[in-house]
Amino acid sequence: MNRLEMKSSIAENVPVLSKEMKDDWSKYEKLRQKFVRDYPLERIKNLAIKEYVIGWGKDNQSFCYRIEQGLRKLGSIWGSRADKFGIYHGKTKSDKTIKYRFASHWGESHEQAFDAVKNAIVDLLNNNNNLDKLKENPLSPMFKGKILFLYYPKQFLNIFSGSHLSHFVANLNLMTLSDDNLDLQQALMDYQATFPELKNQSPFLFGELLYKIFGYPPKDKNEQMPLLSVAVAGAIIQSQPALPRQTKPNYEELQRDRKITGDRGEKEVLELEKKRLINAGKPELADKIKHVADTDDYRGFDILSFETDGKERYIEVKATSHDSFDYGFFLSPNERKKSEELPNYYLYLVASARSEHPIISFISQPNFSSQRNFELSTSVYHVKIMDVEGLVQPNSV
Repeated sequence: MNRLEMKSSIAENVPVLSKEMKDDWSKYEKLRQKFVRDYPLERIKNLAIKEYVIGWGKDNQSFCYRIEQGLRKLGSIWGSRADKFGIYHGKTKSDKTIKYRFASHWGESHEQAFDAVKNAIVDLLNNNNNLDKLKENPLSPMFKGKILFLYYPKQFLNIFSGSHLSHFVANLNLMTLSDDNLDLQQALMDYQATFPELKNQSPFLFGELLYKIFGYPPKDKNEQMPLLSVAVAGAIIQSQPALPRQTKPNYEELQRDRKITGDRGEKEVLELEKKRLINAGKPELADKIKHVADTDDYRGFDILSFETDGKERYIEVKATSHDSFDYGFFLSPNERKKSEELPNYYLYLVASARSEHPIISFISQPNFSSQRNFELSTSVYHVKIMDVEGLVQPNSV
């Protein structure tokens, strides 16, 4: 989504959400403030282990129980294992003995582990303005994220799942330093700050707005087909692997996910082309590069760039979130036709398009008819009716 589209979505959705959710957000904010009052830094330092862990039953309203269960509507960390808290009281699938459990990196005894976990929480809250130290903190990402939001809601977002954060970052075409949850959060919060209409709003609004506009990411990443051209396929280079069996595929989400990846690939190639021409001392040509895919699909290419001598370079971009193109990609009949007709036609391949370091390669004047270089197989058919015999009109039956 570009900035203009986002601005329009904000204008449409913010007044509605602010009205519909006002009472709920007021209640959530009171719960947040009460939790912070109940657990100031000094109390956290001096918590007894039973005041911290889950596993003593719901009547034990411990620090971890309240964060996961009591404040669930303020942002969910539900579903991941109990060891996300560093230490807990319970059993495992292989060992039914109920006892304090912790990973060995926290210490050799539950007392050592608990002290180490408390120190990590204190360090987290003391370093809220130091992103590098926050990323080094040994607490689990989702638990870390929720604590930071509860204490510093103006700095952090109440979305803690890495897949959800990545989903929104990709939809907004934002670039991040890494796939660390905190870098993803930072990118979203920095983006939010660029819209004056989102300032002084409830800390719960931006997260609600993102889900309202973009929905949830696909539940099963295997549903995302690795053939990522936005165009409807007329031919396909290599064959498409069969999708896992499922009762009801969400084709709308799959198509949206493919488009996000395609858009990210095109953005990477645009930047690469601009840099190539600027480095060659041709900034005036870099300024003339056009992204034509969104407005002129009939052209059969995505980007109009230039050679250093001013000749036009026609670029078709294919992108995948995978680290290779082993599964192939879609090629429309028009794209194939243009690759044969246009001089100086390039095929750019962007692998790992949604990662920090995409892998970009290209082929000049690809010959898709060459069986040595490409394997094409029909994936859809164009049907022309030659005889109307057997054609039935419902209103004549």
